[in-house]
Amino acid sequence: MQLWTPAVQIQEGQAALGWFVSKTALGTRRVWTRGNDDFGPNSLLYTYPDRDLVIIILTHAGQKNDNVTYSRDLLPKLESALKV
Repeated sequence: MQLWTPAVQIQEGQAALGWFVSKTALGTRRVWTRGNDDFGPNSLLYTYPDRDLVIIILTHAGQKNDNVTYSRDLLPKLESALKV
């Protein structure tokens, strides 16, 4: 799908047309996008096309620490529990 075709390398993987493409710790392809990634309303949408799985994280918590938001901290825990 052209929408998910990587165009630019970024720290977290690759950027496509409004989406980001990366891999989980187990090597599963992850295609994701985000809303606000700051204090206040925060939304992250992760799709795993090869697994027919979608994870949506909605928070209003802001930063857990200087390096990560609560929603980004939660993602690896969910991926580990779901074995993706």
